[in-house]
Amino acid sequence: MLTTQDSTKNSAIKMVLWQICLCIVYAGVLCLAAGMQSGWSALLGGMSYCLPNFLFVRRVFAQTTARAATQFVIRFMVGEVAKLFSSAVIFVLVIKYFAVKTIPALSGYIVVIIGFWFISMLFMLREGKVSQ
Repeated sequence: MLTTQDSTKNSAIKMVLWQICLCIVYAGVLCLAAGMQSGWSALLGGMSYCLPNFLFVRRVFAQTTARAATQFVIRFMVGEVAKLFSSAVIFVLVIKYFAVKTIPALSGYIVVIIGFWFISMLFMLREGKVSQ
């Protein structure tokens, strides 16, 4: 039987996996519409946010003890700041060291961020955590 925290962790991991799928689909569409380099740029731009987000989810939900529940908010806030900072650094490194187009890379980055908001809302609506 899954606890509430295990269920929340599983939902969070599923949301990140959906975010990665969105990144791949968007990069594929851009690849077909604007060429291979644009698709590759969008994939790298999007993944520069997906990777830190996945690590954030793994880290925040790593402990499942009762004592850890009191530290959850602190881990969440520190993790969120670290995620945003690391995703920005990765994005800059992608732009600087890979042969990418800036606009498609930025669009991939933005699409996965906005997509994650929508995916999160869909999960909350489906689980009845938000009133319609």
